[in-house]
Amino acid sequence: MNVGIVNVKLRLFGVNSLKEKRSITRRLVNDIKSKYNVSIVETGSRDSRHWAEIGIALVARDKAHIERVIDSITGYIERTLGVEVEFLRKEVW
Repeated sequence: MNVGIVNVKLRLFGVNSLKEKRSITRRLVNDIKSKYNVSIVETGSRDSRHWAEIGIALVARDKAHIERVIDSITGYIERTLGVEVEFLRKEVW
């Protein structure tokens, strides 16, 4: 068994309220969770309108599969309008 963990800090553009930010992050989290079958949660910057942090975890038999899924998820996040990846840290064991 191998485990992959990803921490992502996102910069959000065009957000005017915390309610709007939570709507964006909730949609992103739900989309990733359903599309990639991973555990994902908003982990930090909950009171900031312009920043969001999410944590992602997944388990698989081989590291190559985990790397492919992580790369696919980060590509998906980067293609999301109004969201920019500021920091990404991944660990695979």
